[in-house]
Amino acid sequence: MRLLIFDDDQVLTCSNKRLLSPHFERVMTANNIEDALMLLDEADVVMSDYHAPSHFDGEEMVNACKMRNKPVVVFSALPPQHLGVMTLTKPADLDSILRAIRAVV
Repeated sequence: MRLLIFDDDQVLTCSNKRLLSPHFERVMTANNIEDALMLLDEADVVMSDYHAPSHFDGEEMVNACKMRNKPVVVFSALPPQHLGVMTLTKPADLDSILRAIRAVV
C-alpha cells in the first residue's frame, strides 16, 4: 500500500515518513498542495494535516481525495469533525496512526 503524507511541518513529515515506512510499500510526502495533488494519484491512502498557518489547504486536499475516492485520514492538532472522514488528533502514536489508516482502507 502506498501512503501520501501531506503536512506543512517538514520535520513532522520526515519523522512520520521514517516511522511509517516499514509498514507501507511506499511513503510519499508533500508540504504544499501543489505537490500533494501531483502525488495523489500514486497514493492508495492519504494522511493529511488540515490547519496550518501558511498557504496550506487541508480542506482542498480532503475534497480532492473524496473526488478521487481516495481514503483519507485527517491528522491535525484540531481536526474538524464536519468533514465526514476519519480524524486523528496530533500527536498520535504509531499504533493509533496505523489503526486509523486501516479503518479507512
